[in-house]
Amino acid sequence: MLSMTYLCFLIFSFWICVQSDLNLYNTDEINNNGIDALQYNCLRTDFDSVTIQTISTFEMLSFCMNEETSRVYVEPNISLSHYTFAELSKLNVTGEQLFYWSTPIDVIEHYELYLISNNETMGKEIYYNCTLPKFGPLCQYEFDFYDVYDHFSSYLRLFYSESYGFLDNLTCYTHLKCDRGPYPFCLDWSEICNGIIDCLDYPFDEEHCSQIDIYDPIDEPNTGLWGPLYWINRLPTSRNEDAKCNHSPLSSSCWRERHDKLLEIMFSIKDNSTSDDCLLAFKCLTNMLYLPNQICDWFCFSFACIEIIEKECPLMFYIPIIPVLYSNIYFAYEKNDAKIFLNTRIRNVYICYYNNSLYDNYFQNHSMIIFKNRKCYRFNTSFSSFYDHLKLIYDTFYSYNQQFSNSISSLYKKKLVVNSHMISFKSIVLSNESSYIYLCSYDIGNLLEYADRNPLTHDGEYFYYLCSDQGNIYQMKHYIRFQFICNGFNELLSKMINGQNQTDESECNNWPCNNIYTRCDQFWNCLNGEDEIGCDESALLNCSSNEYICYSSSTNNLICLNINKTNDGRIDCLGAFDEPTICQRNSRYVKNNFYCTQNNSKTCVASDRYCYLGGIIPGDIMHCQELDFLDLNGTLENQIQSQIYHRSILCRMYTMVGKSTSMFLLGETNDLTKNLLISPKQSVNELPLDELRSLCYRGIPLRVWLNKTESKVVCLCPQHYYGSKCQYQNQRMSFLIKFNLSRGIQETLFEIIILLIEDNNQRRIHSYVQFLYLHIDDCETTFVNYLLYSIRSKNVTENYSIHIDIYDKKSLIYRGSFLIPIINSFLPVHRRNFKIKIPSLDHKIEYCSKHYGCVHGKCIKYLNTEQDATFCQCDPGWSGKYCTISNLVKCRCSLDSKCLGVDGHNRSICLCPLHKSGPRCLIINRICEKNDNSTCHDQGQCIPWDLHRRKIHPFRCICSKGFSGDRCQIKDNEIHLLFEKNFFTGSTVFLHFIEFRKEFNQLKATTTFKTISPLDNSLTVYWSYPFNFIVLEDLKENYYLITIQIYHIEGQKLIEHVQSSNRCQHINKLFNKTILGYSHLQRLKYYHLPCQESLSKHLCFYDNIHLCFCYNHYGRRLTNCLEFNRTMTFDCQENNECQNNGKCFQAGLGCKIKSTCLCDSCFYGKLCQFNTNEFSLSLDNILSYHIQPLNKIIHQSSIIQISIALNLIFIIAGLINGICTMITFQNKKLREVGCGLYLLCSSITTLIVTILLALKFWILICAQISSITNRLFLLIQCISLDYLLRVFLHMDQWLNACVACERVINISKAVHFNRRKSVQVAKLVIILLLIFNVLIFIHEPIHRHLIDELDEDEKTKRTWCIVTYSSDLRTYNTIISTIQFFAPFIINLVSAITLIMKKSLHQSNIQKKQSFQQILRANYREHKHLFISPLILIILAIPRLILTYISQCMKSIDASWLFLFGYFTSFIPTMLTFIIFVLPSKFYQKEFSKSISQYKIGIRRCLRISP
Repeated sequence: MLSMTYLCFLIFSFWICVQSDLNLYNTDEINNNGIDALQYNCLRTDFDSVTIQTISTFEMLSFCMNEETSRVYVEPNISLSHYTFAELSKLNVTGEQLFYWSTPIDVIEHYELYLISNNETMGKEIYYNCTLPKFGPLCQYEFDFYDVYDHFSSYLRLFYSESYGFLDNLTCYTHLKCDRGPYPFCLDWSEICNGIIDCLDYPFDEEHCSQIDIYDPIDEPNTGLWGPLYWINRLPTSRNEDAKCNHSPLSSSCWRERHDKLLEIMFSIKDNSTSDDCLLAFKCLTNMLYLPNQICDWFCFSFACIEIIEKECPLMFYIPIIPVLYSNIYFAYEKNDAKIFLNTRIRNVYICYYNNSLYDNYFQNHSMIIFKNRKCYRFNTSFSSFYDHLKLIYDTFYSYNQQFSNSISSLYKKKLVVNSHMISFKSIVLSNESSYIYLCSYDIGNLLEYADRNPLTHDGEYFYYLCSDQGNIYQMKHYIRFQFICNGFNELLSKMINGQNQTDESECNNWPCNNIYTRCDQFWNCLNGEDEIGCDESALLNCSSNEYICYSSSTNNLICLNINKTNDGRIDCLGAFDEPTICQRNSRYVKNNFYCTQNNSKTCVASDRYCYLGGIIPGDIMHCQELDFLDLNGTLENQIQSQIYHRSILCRMYTMVGKSTSMFLLGETNDLTKNLLISPKQSVNELPLDELRSLCYRGIPLRVWLNKTESKVVCLCPQHYYGSKCQYQNQRMSFLIKFNLSRGIQETLFEIIILLIEDNNQRRIHSYVQFLYLHIDDCETTFVNYLLYSIRSKNVTENYSIHIDIYDKKSLIYRGSFLIPIINSFLPVHRRNFKIKIPSLDHKIEYCSKHYGCVHGKCIKYLNTEQDATFCQCDPGWSGKYCTISNLVKCRCSLDSKCLGVDGHNRSICLCPLHKSGPRCLIINRICEKNDNSTCHDQGQCIPWDLHRRKIHPFRCICSKGFSGDRCQIKDNEIHLLFEKNFFTGSTVFLHFIEFRKEFNQLKATTTFKTISPLDNSLTVYWSYPFNFIVLEDLKENYYLITIQIYHIEGQKLIEHVQSSNRCQHINKLFNKTILGYSHLQRLKYYHLPCQESLSKHLCFYDNIHLCFCYNHYGRRLTNCLEFNRTMTFDCQENNECQNNGKCFQAGLGCKIKSTCLCDSCFYGKLCQFNTNEFSLSLDNILSYHIQPLNKIIHQSSIIQISIALNLIFIIAGLINGICTMITFQNKKLREVGCGLYLLCSSITTLIVTILLALKFWILICAQISSITNRLFLLIQCISLDYLLRVFLHMDQWLNACVACERVINISKAVHFNRRKSVQVAKLVIILLLIFNVLIFIHEPIHRHLIDELDEDEKTKRTWCIVTYSSDLRTYNTIISTIQFFAPFIINLVSAITLIMKKSLHQSNIQKKQSFQQILRANYREHKHLFISPLILIILAIPRLILTYISQCMKSIDASWLFLFGYFTSFIPTMLTFIIFVLPSKFYQKEFSKSISQYKIGIRRCLRISP
């Protein structure tokens, strides 16, 4: 019962505390693999959580036991709290809770498996409830000096915070046979293929190095982190462990401590000819090894060492007796050299080598002696550092050693190429910083500080400064800044301009001394000090707004002095505080600013001489009679603190502070839990931390409790090392990988699985890593990973590769694979850098044919290989190159996961669903199942992180539109802009959001654009990023200041009126020609005048560099200016995805940057990827971008609602016209001639066109609103509807022309007109016309297709129906459209003329009393509708023809109205058949009335209604 209560308390503590992270991985490994387990009992932590965010790397560090770790028997401690799985289940303990209690991962998965299976045997397994600092399956492990309230990463920081201890010993690479020298000399992996033969027995280390290609990286670590971050330089990370530092004398290792250790070992080796006293005296005299002072203090010093050398050393001797450099250079010394070394400078040593001619050319003018069968020459140098001396000799003879082998020479040259190749990537990943970098990047804060010490040259427009980049120094220039002007600091050198010496501090008469930049900067910029009144918030006296606090010169008491008494020539304050001109205290560069009486004479002294350590004034330094009252001598004890306080106040008044380097001024969650149950510290003699560091070389010591009282220390080794003390260097593959994404999948979560595979038929997986990638978090992150070989040593005759699989984490859909071959497998360490572009959603996996031989799997092509390399993706249970090997080890992944194979350690490679994690996907992530506000707010999508990232951030929120923040808790700013009438001259406006980022001392401008109609007088903008200014710009480059806010307010709603008075004037309209003719430097000094001269007229103005605005400052109206780039390129910093010359706009920071495109005329789409020419004249290109997805019809824009009204009108009109015409010509009497048949078909085409128009319009509306998503349906309508509309529209025109022809023929033949033949011809013509129109437009459906466009912001997908024509087809289309337009019109017109002429001629022959002209006029009046009808039809068709000839390009959103008008107008002729042909004819009217009467009678009969 007591134990159950204890466990309940443990569960409760889980919900109120912070988690620990001592979860062991692979604890089952030792049981499964026995003594062959290469890595087990591993602790992991990610480097991203232990370092600072400015280093954008994510590296998983792993510390493991290995096959050489001492095996010990641990006696279970039954006194510890322990429970069976069945007992935990009854208490509703979850695997997630066990994870946060530092339970081993394998134990957690066993427990989760028990919860699934409810196996009675598994229910008896025991869980030991470890209380910190104990952890492990039996609570047997513990770190000395571990803080139970902290993370494992913090312990690493403590352990690696000092350089001594863990680097006292040499780690060795033992997988290559090599005699490096006497013990403890050994080969380092970096010495293989470094261009220098380090093996004494044979050049094994350089044997195959001619094969190395330029991509094998040679990289040096960044050691530029100091202070609190220095420990990062010592952490066993890729940049520290996998770097090579070539051209180092003793080793290519980048650990300086290894060089020091090699020197120490080397100089401890001697022969019998040199005594121990001789050697030690020599070391103490030269201090070459930096021996501890106590050793040499005890043994000898200076002349005493010389005496020992003269007594004990031979006349000439080698120190050391082995080669120091290149395996062939020895150092020798003469006894008499000791006196030369007296001043601890290394001079003129002997360079000795065997009797060969290797270095003879260098020493051809030097005298030689032979010593012990070696040639010896004096090397005339002088260095205080032995290491510098060694480096010079190394560099001097480097080229001579290249004669050993041409392969080594070529290797060296290649390495130089590699080094330059790596520089650009290193500058990104390692953030290497030069002393001049801040000038190159132009950080105004640093530059202002630099210019104060070193005034810059200028020419009145620009200032100039030096920049250093990769060793090259060059000059740069920048416009002179507003912040430089009249601030009391001389940033610019004097320059003769227009006959006057000009600096930033000259001609400041028009510059107010009290402004936002000089206010309260602890310096009197104004002679009366008005800029410093009321700035001392700690003052004891409550002075008024026009009084200063100072010490009275007469009473020595604090007083309030009126501003009118300052600078009046009379000293009222101590030290002439109120009279700045007496000691030139109004100059920032004068230090003697305290007016003082010394030796009965007045003088000015420097206040910094007596203001020391917070204001303490030592009396023995300062001898001012005015300060005698502050002397502590004789002061009562209870008054000392008061005296000290007054000293500090006085110092604060006079101490000169550094200037502000600000480039601009404006004014001014609960973590998850941890088991907090802490066990009492077990009695043990903890080793000192320094001694602990030396136990495990580069690893960390772990205490193992064998029982209650006994313990021993074993080592956890990082990936780079193994051995009982981590003394051996691992063969490994390390790589730095960055990802790039196609547009539209930035918020998709991916799982990356990276395999180290053996390129043979078995295709053995040696090791793997897997991690999650979310672009909106990781776009700037470089992932650093390691892959180890599953055997020691690796088979160097085999080829190895890196295989990368990418999966969509949410759906577990496979997205593609990449292959990176490992070249030169004999190298011990491979380090590769590469970028991977994850394919877009519409990318289709390329499968290869079955003849490739994948028996039990699918053949897939890699995404990145030019040779179309393929691989077999095997079915579950199969492996090998061709999926022919049946796996002997069963996959142990959970049932709802995917098993991707088994690695070389028989571990299953599992792809987990989103809500699960762990090696076998058995640990359930329940964090996102909560329905409270502890995760994501406002419908944000919660994504649980995997185990490696869950320590700090258990989940990630992807926010819905309108919200931001870590938990989507911040609502976007809602900005309503109300415009005055007739404000706009164009449809597009730019909005510049400017933020002053005080923490980075920089201004950031973000520009977006909005497209609105001139009919609108308002604009609503939703903005999720901080801002202090909003500036609106129109297409004519007019600027309007919308708002200024000192502090950004999250989730605010702003309503701003935009008027012409908001417009910012250019300086050309504000200043006269004289001021405009000044240089930029001179002109800036007048920039306060526009604001001072008008209180309301000028809100802002601008020049080519600055945007300036007016502000109120203590009753005055002044100017403030910020640098504003008016010539922005809008290329998204060269990451422009916009097509067809679209302008790219970016908003946001880091990975949350989103880009939008402003398209040129005729182009549309999120990337400007669609040309309106490709739509043909269709509703798609006219209305699609006006339709707002997911919005109801009543909430759509005005053009959509008007188009709906027009569509309904045309549908009704078309139905009425078609039905009425059909009713008329259903009469058999009218269809006895071809004319009636033509008009009947015309009525049918009218109805068809009306139905097609209705279908086209409403399908478009529904598809864009996302009501229709069936792609096959959308494809069918895309191919058919516009095509059929075009066919039947032109069919109707040809039918009208046929009617006109029929009438001419009828008049011409008169009584000879054959009605039956006319009907037969009409039937044939109708069929031919239909075939003709179908065929001449058949190219259109062939070239029509659908394109999907994802909108990341709206979280929507649009489907476009476009048609793509070649240039020839466009020409053909234009010709056909022209023919289709003019041919029916000409036929109608000619037919009308012919008909009237024929009839008139016929009548003139009969009616002799009337002239032909009279008859012609009468016939024209009778049949004028035959002229008017085609004219009306042609007029109505003209808009469509015009739109066709202007390439159907909508140059602005306003053109949509014109195109919409043209589109609907083109349907009017089809709707006028009844009006044009029936109503003008009395005969047709009569027949129509008869038909209507018959229909009425029929309806009455059906309804049985009596007449």
